[in-house]
Amino acid sequence: MITINDLHTYRGLNYVLQGVDLEIGDRQCTALLGRNGMGKTTLVQTIMGLLRPRSGSIRLDGRDIAGRPSFMIARQGVERIYELFPNLGTRRRNRGSQLSGGEQQMLAIARALLTNPTLLLMDEPSEGLAPVIVDRVGEIIAELREQGLAIFLVEQNYGLAIRSADTVSILANGVVVWRGAPAELDSDPGTREAHLGVLAVG
Repeated sequence: MITINDLHTYRGLNYVLQGVDLEIGDRQCTALLGRNGMGKTTLVQTIMGLLRPRSGSIRLDGRDIAGRPSFMIARQGVERIYELFPNLGTRRRNRGSQLSGGEQQMLAIARALLTNPTLLLMDEPSEGLAPVIVDRVGEIIAELREQGLAIFLVEQNYGLAIRSADTVSILANGVVVWRGAPAELDSDPGTREAHLGVLAVG
């Protein structure tokens, strides 16, 4: 689906992505974990075309999309609604600002799905949500995976990422420092503590 090679991106004078290599597989969920300030959102924005990389490549189905305008990337498939989100159906006459935090997150996911994408980028979808809503986000990710949608899940919520992902990568200081299966990370407390500050898995 997407192959990223030696990607370097700056934010102003800040050298954020310092040679990222990453693969986002077709028809599966690829999770990216990392502490705050490690470059996760910068990576998402670079993939989407909101930030222009200094160098490196981002290939979507073999075509290099690095630095292309975001609307052109979205047209290539990056970015069922009321069945997935029945709450939105009952609140369809409300403005977005009148929805709860959880409903607003569901609305953001729903809007992205309206473009009928082949790849869904999710940047911290559980941030600020109650545990019951986080569980619902996890259920939605599972349903979308079953439908064959590729998902790139950028998260700080370790439990959600591990439950949802087929493969996991960890970003630290602008580079991918670890990649593997969720079960591997679960059984590697040293890596979790060093890069995520997660001491125990619950």
